Amino acid sequence: MALAIAFAPTSKVSLTSLLQVERELPFYSRRHAGRDLEKRMRTTVVTLLVGALLSGVICYAQSSSSSNDSGKSNAISGQWGGESARMEVAGNGATLEFGCANGDIVEPLKLDEHGRFRAKGTFQAQGPGPSREPDQANPNADYSGVVKGDTMQLTVLVDGDKEVQKYSLTRGRKTKLLGCK
Repeated sequence: MALAIAFAPTSKVSLTSLLQVERELPFYSRRHAGRDLEKRMRTTVVTLLVGALLSGVICYAQSSSSSNDSGKSNAISGQWGGESARMEVAGNGATLEFGCANGDIVEPLKLDEHGRFRAKGTFQAQGPGPSREPDQANPNADYSGVVKGDTMQLTVLVDGDKEVQKYSLTRGRKTKLLGCK
């Protein structure tokens, strides 16, 4: 059509004149004009499909990352029990009981990308017999651990102690602890 207008810029363009110009085009040009249009349409459709697919992938990635941040999250919770330790984890920290001690973690337990955590808390050793009010505040303790599936390796280091205490805990395991003897 553009050729028809180019051939007759001053005259009126009519359907008859357009058909005349089309008949005068070489056979090769007419045959390939349809193919070029078909090729452009395929390219457009493919481009739109690829764009839609990429948009879907991006939306899925954003929704899964935001659900990881808010839904499942990297925080741990629930009851964990082991041979001589029990831990109840809530959103704001955890309460721990050991054979002859107890402790509190005073901040949320959040796992890093490798399943590790580190938190501050307190630790109070107990002895046999009736307990009394301590004369001083509970010593600070560093709690750290690694969670793999339903198993936690917990490490406790109390301020002033050189010895690290290690415990293996399982999610959902109920543990009955025996007091100090």
